[in-house]
Amino acid sequence: MTKRIALIAALALLAASAAFAAGVAGRALAVDRGHALLLIDGEHPGWLRKGAAVSVQGSRGRIARIAGDTLDVATPRAAKVKPGDTVQVSPAPRSASGC
Repeated sequence: MTKRIALIAALALLAASAAFAAGVAGRALAVDRGHALLLIDGEHPGWLRKGAAVSVQGSRGRIARIAGDTLDVATPRAAKVKPGDTVQVSPAPRSASGC
């Protein structure tokens, strides 16, 4: 019985983490001075909010502004994204810290 409960709990945790880590697709509208303006397709997940650390095409950045379906992402590697490109925005992995 305890094995069954442990298995169910592990599966629930796995499903929750997979749902959290799922990225959203979009299209680059403009790129200017370390900022990429992106148009997001579909619904906005809960982690997509101003100030959130995100990964855009493998480049880490922060969401500077959200206006409707558009995101303004500040990233030092914004030049890697070209206007018209299809992009994937996902939550940035947390960096390890501590002793």
